[in-house]
Amino acid sequence: TLCDTPAGPVAVTANAAAGYTIVFKPTTNTFGGPYGSFSFYMDDGNTLNSTSNVVVVPITVIHVNQPPTVQSDSVSFLQNITRPFNFTFNIEDIDTANSSVSAVITALPAA
Repeated sequence: TLCDTPAGPVAVTANAAAGYTIVFKPTTNTFGGPYGSFSFYMDDGNTLNSTSNVVVVPITVIHVNQPPTVQSDSVSFLQNITRPFNFTFNIEDIDTANSSVSAVITALPAA
């Protein structure tokens, strides 16, 4: 028997054959603990001393690293001129400050 009705991202359904099914879906990009909880007790159906103690189950959402996203940009040069250039990246990373993200060059221009 569920003692309380979970609210928010926790949904509980009862099925006579399978018992309770608990579905938990945290809000996107949130984590921590205790994020929420639910409580329950067991009942064996007898009339005398039939219920167990109440158990509280805390829910903790473990952080999962999300990859950063970067917007592409372009650079234009005049023909037959070699020059250094600065390139600005448009980076978004919900996990870390953008200043700690590093760029890795995966291909150089063809000659």
